[in-house]
Amino acid sequence: MIFEVLERVGPINLFEFIVNPESFPQTVENFFYLSFLIRDGRAYIDDDSGQPILESCMPPSQEDYADGLSKKQLIMEIDQSMWEAVVYTANNQPEKVQHLVTAQLQRLKSSNMTFTDTEPTTVTLETTDPATGLMHQIQFIQRVREAIFKASPLYGYPRAINAMRHCMLAVDEDLRGHLPNRPLRGYEEQNESAEKYLATTLERGQQLFDRIYGAKAQKVQDALYHYYPDLGEMALQDMYGKVLSFGKVINYVETELLAVGVLSTMSTPSVLKGHVIGAQNVGATQAQIQAVLRLAKRLCS
Repeated sequence: MIFEVLERVGPINLFEFIVNPESFPQTVENFFYLSFLIRDGRAYIDDDSGQPILESCMPPSQEDYADGLSKKQLIMEIDQSMWEAVVYTANNQPEKVQHLVTAQLQRLKSSNMTFTDTEPTTVTLETTDPATGLMHQIQFIQRVREAIFKASPLYGYPRAINAMRHCMLAVDEDLRGHLPNRPLRGYEEQNESAEKYLATTLERGQQLFDRIYGAKAQKVQDALYHYYPDLGEMALQDMYGKVLSFGKVINYVETELLAVGVLSTMSTPSVLKGHVIGAQNVGATQAQIQAVLRLAKRLCS
């Protein structure tokens, strides 16, 4: 069924085709069936344009493989828990963050999931390698902590502290011993001098700011400096430079979707509108944006 639909509508953005904004479990199931099409060579993903474009195709022959054709593995995370954590933090419900992390870690320990979900419906990859399970747990905690931290300029540092404390209450001592104990950001971590790090950070922050706000970037920047010069300086140097533009744990699309989820819980419609457009500017699809908005609405109801 999914192959016939793809033949009819493709080529198409992967997320527009797969994501069901009304159902996270259905989205996971769609990815599951798509994986078989790709495995069998009946569909492929082309990311040369900077977007994952999905298209149907004829299965390759043995001659194609003999001529040098090869398959590449793509590991993609679908992590609803990350968005739930920041929405709970924005609503100042840190105990729900702890409950969420506890439940998710238990599931990862028991089944080593590659797709994660807080609903009973999941797609799992069975493995007997304990190191793989530990790696998934570490990655999950790092992404949740990074999400809470990245969204902290939006909902405030006190709420981020409360959420982070409850998050770590769900982590046992053994797992804590495997988590990084040094900051991910900073000139020492980047092997740069303090002067070079500051220059690089400012440049990276300006680039992300310009990409998010597009043609209106200079107008928005001028307004921030007009309201209060220190506000504009903090936005570029600290918020966008040091916090948001660091993409080694959570990429720019995910970062903007986090902003959309948090801002949808606050009474700041103009700022929300700016980041909905910003999410599109960095590559998020309408399906992804609507899914995050619906998730935030459901969690807040």
